[in-house]
Amino acid sequence: KNFDDGTSGRQYGHALVAGIATYPRKVIKKHSVKKQEKRSKVKAFIKVVNYNHLMPTRYNLEVDLKATVTADVTENATKKEA
Repeated sequence: KNFDDGTSGRQYGHALVAGIATYPRKVIKKHSVKKQEKRSKVKAFIKVVNYNHLMPTRYNLEVDLKATVTADVTENATKKEA
């Protein structure tokens, strides 16, 4: 989601970015069940980034998050976790 002209809270062009903060690690048979569960977790993030700090790449994902992620979610930390 991009905001080319900015908003009242952020007067610069910015984009809403979602990604994976922690990827799942390799799991081996001899690991305990607890360790397998811990290594299988995925941690995601959502944040607002200034256009000047973005590096264009060829990777993108076309997913519509407008119903899930709204403007108030990015400002309130407790709503981010849900």
